[in-house]
Amino acid sequence: MEPPLGLAVVGVAIHSAVGRTAPSAAAAVRAGITRLSEHDYLVDNAGDPFRLAFDSELDAPLQRGQRIARLAASAIEQLVPQLEQRKLPGSIPTFLCLPEPTETFPAADATRISATITNTFASRVELTCRNLSQGNAAGAVALQSAHALLSSGSCDACLVVGADSFIDPDVLEPLDELGRVMSLSNRWGFPPGEGAAALLLVSKAKVRSLNMPALAEVHGVGVARELHGREGDGVCVGEALADAFRQSVRNLGQPVASQYCDIDGDRYREHEYSYAINRVHHDMFVNATDYVAPADSWGAVGAASLVMLSALAIARQQRDANAGPTSMAWAGSEAGLRGSVVYRKAGKR
Repeated sequence: MEPPLGLAVVGVAIHSAVGRTAPSAAAAVRAGITRLSEHDYLVDNAGDPFRLAFDSELDAPLQRGQRIARLAASAIEQLVPQLEQRKLPGSIPTFLCLPEPTETFPAADATRISATITNTFASRVELTCRNLSQGNAAGAVALQSAHALLSSGSCDACLVVGADSFIDPDVLEPLDELGRVMSLSNRWGFPPGEGAAALLLVSKAKVRSLNMPALAEVHGVGVARELHGREGDGVCVGEALADAFRQSVRNLGQPVASQYCDIDGDRYREHEYSYAINRVHHDMFVNATDYVAPADSWGAVGAASLVMLSALAIARQQRDANAGPTSMAWAGSEAGLRGSVVYRKAGKR
């Protein structure tokens, strides 16, 4: 059965606390390696060191926006040689998945990050950056946008990039005051992390002519909006997440073999998922309660989540026969966006 989306992933990249390439990060997550450790000087309200997963090679004083730009550039750098080798005409649309606008991440930061990325690679490849400041699930919107461009024939390739960092005292302190961050006194918080990932996409119809072998095919993308957020009056019962699942598996014809998600120890997200899996058909997953949640390995990675999870899923499919021919990556943003993407291993039906 032909996938409803004619997208092929021809390159994946990850920059994480447990590995700076997709294969190394995937191997570390599979082995259960964690880089969560106590920070040298950042402490929570109780005076205990924050337990974080951070890139030790980034300068400590860098602010959130600066760290995000460095991380995103590192992920893109891994894929630029493919673009240089093919010498594709025109600019490469680059969808940047970034944090939702807040006091600690104003819109001006997103503009500066995209300008930094464009300038960094200007002498090697022309990138046209389009900011999607929509948080954890932004990758699903980015894939939909990439599909629209590639299917129209207006470009030969697109980049989808996600990057985020919580390693900034101005970000950590307000979250700690709300009891959101994992600590010695709060075991239900999330472990702050940072990272980035990138996907290089082409139209499935052009894989052969561009001589860019597919690593995976995007079967379907689901996007929905949860109306009962964390701070709302209503109760979240997983309606939007379940809707995103249904959209992404439409016409799949078989259960999803493996799941990769941004569950990170936050009870709200765990409860939401428990409701969502009871709203979908019982045979949607091979095992609905068996999922990979790498936040305990590379930390919670915010707006990088769905792209990093996608790259992880594809890297695992490439090297692990037990991963199965189909995988789903899903995530949820603070403001209610829910996204789900289903991938097929290239050539598998």
